Amino acid sequence: MSKIATEAKMAQWYTEYRAFPFFAERSAEVRGRFTNLSTKILVAGCGPGYLLKELADLGYTDVWGCDASAWAKTQAAGVLSSNLASRVITADITNRTQLASLRSTAGLTGNQKFPLIITEDVLPAMDNLTEVSTALTELRRIGTTLFHIITCSDRPAERDGDFLWLTQAQWKATVGSDWMLNTETGEVITN
Repeated sequence: MSKIATEAKMAQWYTEYRAFPFFAERSAEVRGRFTNLSTKILVAGCGPGYLLKELADLGYTDVWGCDASAWAKTQAAGVLSSNLASRVITADITNRTQLASLRSTAGLTGNQKFPLIITEDVLPAMDNLTEVSTALTELRRIGTTLFHIITCSDRPAERDGDFLWLTQAQWKATVGSDWMLNTETGEVITN
């Protein structure tokens, strides 16, 4: 599990976290590309669930979230409707057992997968590329299409050390054929 996802780090980093306008922008970006409103969506690294709320507000009817921190689940109860808050699950995306439980809780059986998984800036919060690779492997096991929201950096060496700072090209090479939204430029890189 990422060092950022520890309970102490969550409380430190996200004390000022709120429903920023970019959540609506990101959900509109998803809506423009994935138009089936009944698509079962998982937002991995959902925090308190602001992106889930925006997706639900756009009409998506089967939205789920997971975060490695129990803090996120607690915060979701104060941010989301009770129905939507109940769909935020504490699960580490590098843990196959926890993801299998999440998949089952979301009503997926047999070989069914989430048609769409959105990672919400969770990959840069990983400790290293090995952990990122593990997360991608596990998410691909339970999801058909992955859409990564990633903060890229043109000058990684100048950024703080709590995040895994990579350039857009480095992140695209890492996520391969998956979709990717660079939060710094707003550019969506398709497969």
